[in-house]
Amino acid sequence: MGEKSGNEQPAVLGFLCQMIIEELKSISSTRHGLSESSLHDALSCRSEILDLLGLQGCLSELKAAYSRILAELGHQSGEEFRSRFCAILSRIHEAPNFQTFRVLRDDVIDLVQDYNSMVAEDKRAFSGLIVEIGAQLSDVESKCLGLIQDTTMTHRANNMFNTTMDSHVTDIEEMANSSQNLSEIRKILKTKLEAIKRALERKKTEDRLRERRFESAIDRLTSNLKDMHERVARDQRRRKALELEVLIDPLTGIANRRGLDRHLRKEIKKFKRHNIIFSLVFFDIDNFKKVNDTYGHWVGDKCISYVVERVTKNLRESDFVARYGGDEFVVCLPLTDLKSADVVAQKLSNAIANTRFIYQDAQIQLSISVGAAQVEETDTTPEDVIARADAALYEAKNKGKNTAE
Repeated sequence: MGEKSGNEQPAVLGFLCQMIIEELKSISSTRHGLSESSLHDALSCRSEILDLLGLQGCLSELKAAYSRILAELGHQSGEEFRSRFCAILSRIHEAPNFQTFRVLRDDVIDLVQDYNSMVAEDKRAFSGLIVEIGAQLSDVESKCLGLIQDTTMTHRANNMFNTTMDSHVTDIEEMANSSQNLSEIRKILKTKLEAIKRALERKKTEDRLRERRFESAIDRLTSNLKDMHERVARDQRRRKALELEVLIDPLTGIANRRGLDRHLRKEIKKFKRHNIIFSLVFFDIDNFKKVNDTYGHWVGDKCISYVVERVTKNLRESDFVARYGGDEFVVCLPLTDLKSADVVAQKLSNAIANTRFIYQDAQIQLSISVGAAQVEETDTTPEDVIARADAALYEAKNKGKNTAE
């Protein structure tokens, strides 16, 4: 547990002294008298109060920790969960004491469990899709094997028919070469021709039935393949939408920290392979906590969206803007050296400083502090470039905010 500040210590000690005095007076008025054990037992009854006094000093640290966790989950979630995360964040910030803050714990746990259930449901839905596609593929495979079997049977039937025809023709040739008279030849020939006719009719009927079965099987197979293609296409669109949602900040519509990391890794690869430089501009909103505390988080969100809108209008189409977290943002400037990035940083700072955000009858004055950095040969990860831009940002903060460095 961290040490208490100088302002908190006298208040806590005063409360403890008052509590001990009250217990001493109470024990002294009883017939048991004052002793070490009686004082120990009396103060033990107030252990819960003593615990709260000790934990009260950690309230601000716990609020900050909970806020960081919920803010990160809120950035990754959809609109429905994001509003719930914001609501609990507001209640955490407004909690006056540890006892009130402790009650919020169950609400936080319920929210996180609901969020996990939603993620699990999406996973189950995706798994169900895979199983269904697998079943359809098995069905298609079965139908293909059936078609192959039908083709094999047709081939066998044709061979049997050709063998039968060859036998009849051979019999006729042998009969013609025999010494039988014309009447007998005519009689045998008639019998053979009738047999050939019946075989042809039977072959025609069998071929027609096989053709119908084949056409039906082809139709079913085509339909199944079409359904499967449509289902896979829908899944690909949904997967792309989910992937985009994971990379996009739901409040501002720009990339989130995960999307920024993916983009910067690609830029670093291009720099390493083809020496294509880029620079980063890192900025945050000055005194933003005061805006949230004064007007509420709803207005704070509106101010963030407003700042992003103003910044985006002053950038090129090729520039990449991302929300790094909270009120911190990063702009990636391709084909831009540090000198040019400093010009962009000053331009963005001026664009925000010359505007006001109107809320009801109040004019909220906004400003940003900006830092810039250029990619270097030693950079291997996005954090390497971001760290230098972040350092430049805080140098600008130390020079009085509302400026670029």
